[in-house]
Amino acid sequence: MKNTCRIENKTRNSILARKAGRAANLASRLKGLIGRKTFADGEALIIPKCRAVHTFFMKFPVDIIFIDSSCRVVKTARGL
Repeated sequence: MKNTCRIENKTRNSILARKAGRAANLASRLKGLIGRKTFADGEALIIPKCRAVHTFFMKFPVDIIFIDSSCRVVKTARGL
């Protein structure tokens, strides 16, 4: 993943992802994780302004964290 960043939970003082990529344009949002066989520990994909995701053609389960505009967690879904 190009242009990666780290995601932290400051409340719990823990790192959620060491290598988070961003799917900000239409092409990268449409592709998402399709075609990947795995997702390494510490990796994440940030999809800005997203209220729903699909898991069509996914080859592995994913955990989803929805955040608001203040970067606060509003909902989670594990093992989709």
